[in-house]
Amino acid sequence: MGYCFKKTGDFVGTLGLNNLSTWSKKAEIGIELHPSYRKKGITTEAVKKVLHYSFQDLDLFRIGAVTYPQNEPSIQL
Repeated sequence: MGYCFKKTGDFVGTLGLNNLSTWSKKAEIGIELHPSYRKKGITTEAVKKVLHYSFQDLDLFRIGAVTYPQNEPSIQL
């Protein structure tokens, strides 16, 4: 799923569930954000919405994410 910056409507990245298993009720979240839009809270807002959807609508129990060790903002998120 692509997402846009609210203020301008610009396409800024993608976010979605990977390795979704409704049987084991888990998935991994994947995020790509254009560097120009980092540190603006866009990804935090988008992730909150995907997590809500995942736990409330899909009835998942676990969401995981894999990050590079040097990617501190992703680890914080």
